[in-house]
Amino acid sequence: NCFQQWIANEEQLTKLAQQKLQVENELRLTDAAVENNQRQSATEKANRENIENEKQQLEDKRRQLFAEKNVDEEEKGLKSVVAERERSKSIAEKSLNEADTELAKTNAVIQDSENRLLRLQTEQLSEKTLEELEAEGAEKRSQSDELGQRIGVNRQFLETNSHNLARNSQKLAEKEHQQTVSDKWKRLDNLIGSADGKKFRNYAQTLTFENLIVLANTQLQKMSERYVLKRAEDMSNPFELSVIDKYQNCDKRTARNLSGGEKFIVSLALALGLANMASHNMQIDTMFIDEGFGTLDSDYLDVALTALSNLQNEGKMIGVISHLTELKERITTHIEVVSKGNGHSGIVIV
Repeated sequence: NCFQQWIANEEQLTKLAQQKLQVENELRLTDAAVENNQRQSATEKANRENIENEKQQLEDKRRQLFAEKNVDEEEKGLKSVVAERERSKSIAEKSLNEADTELAKTNAVIQDSENRLLRLQTEQLSEKTLEELEAEGAEKRSQSDELGQRIGVNRQFLETNSHNLARNSQKLAEKEHQQTVSDKWKRLDNLIGSADGKKFRNYAQTLTFENLIVLANTQLQKMSERYVLKRAEDMSNPFELSVIDKYQNCDKRTARNLSGGEKFIVSLALALGLANMASHNMQIDTMFIDEGFGTLDSDYLDVALTALSNLQNEGKMIGVISHLTELKERITTHIEVVSKGNGHSGIVIV
C-alpha cells in the first residue's frame, strides 16, 4: 500500500510539474501579448497627438484657399463631413478606451493566474485540471487576438479620419479665401454701390468737395491765419462744413454759427477756391462781388480788401458792387450810379 501511495504521489508530482510548465508558458505568451498591447496603446496615443497637431497646422493653412467656389454650399457640406469625421473619431477613441479597459481586465486575470501559480507552487496542488488550464489559456489568447484586431481597426479609423480632416481643412481654407474676396467686394458695394448711382455720385462729389476745401484753405490763410475749413465728420451729410477757430483752442463750429464777417471771408475763400478749380479747364481773370461788405466791421473789411488787392496784383480784375462809403474811399477806380430823379439814374466814371 505504501508503495502504491508513493507511485501515486510521484504521478501527481509529475502532473503538477507539467501543469506548472504549461502555466509558465501561458504566462510568457500572455506577457508578450500584454507588452504588445501596451506598445500599440502608446502608439495610438502618439497617433492621436499627431492628429491633433496636424489638425492645428491644417487649421492655420485653411485661409489660403477656396477662391472660386460657392461659399455657403461648400461650407455647409464641409461642416457636415467634418462633423461625421469627428463622430468617427469619437467612436474610434471609444473603442480604443474599451480595448484599454479589456487590457486592464486581462492584466488583472494574469495577476490572478500568477497568484494562483504561487499558491500551487507552495501547496503542490492545483484546483483545476490541465484541460481547464489549457482552455483558460486558449481563451486568453483569443481575447488578446481580439484586442489586437480592435486596435488595428481603431488605427485604421484614425488614419482615415486624419486624411479626411486634411482634405476638408483644405476646402475650408479655400472657403475662407473666397470669403475674403467676397467681403472686399461687399465693402466696395457698401461704399459706392447703388442702383441709381447715388452712392458713387456722393463719393465722387465728396472728393471734389475735399479738394475745394484744400484750395479754399489756401486762400483763407492769405486772409486770416485764424480759421481752417474742414469737412464735417457726420457721414449722413458728407457736404457739411466745419470751421476750426485756432484762436479759440481749435474749437469746431458749423457755418451756421459764424458771424457776418466770418461768413463773408469763408464764402470769399470758397469762391476763390472754386475759381482755382475751374481754372484747370478755363482761364478766369475777372470776379465780381455783389454786396456782403455791409456786414463787415473795420477789421474784417481790411482783411477782405487786402485779399482782393492781392488778387489784383496777381493779374485778376476784381469788381465790387457796394453802397459803402468806405469802399469808395479805398477803391481808386470805380463806377458810381447817381440818381437823376423821376426814377432815372446815370453812370459816372470816377
